Amino acid sequence: MALKREEIEGELRRIALSDKERTADRLRAQELAGRAIGLFVDKSELSLTLFEELVLAADRKCREANEQQAASPQLPPATAKA
Repeated sequence: MALKREEIEGELRRIALSDKERTADRLRAQELAGRAIGLFVDKSELSLTLFEELVLAADRKCREANEQQAASPQLPPATAKA
């Protein structure tokens, strides 16, 4: 029988709030509970997200510039008069 998420979270909550558990166990339970709710974000995850956002922003600007260039009337090249 597999444990359900609610059961695990309930046990972590019980340990974290118990006066009878060791301090180390309570701290570890609080850490695991915090990770489960997304309280802590690894720097590598944050950096990757920021990098992805920068790449997407640069791509949008490039596409907008290409669309503006395609929409603007093209003038024939100027010829030099001799």
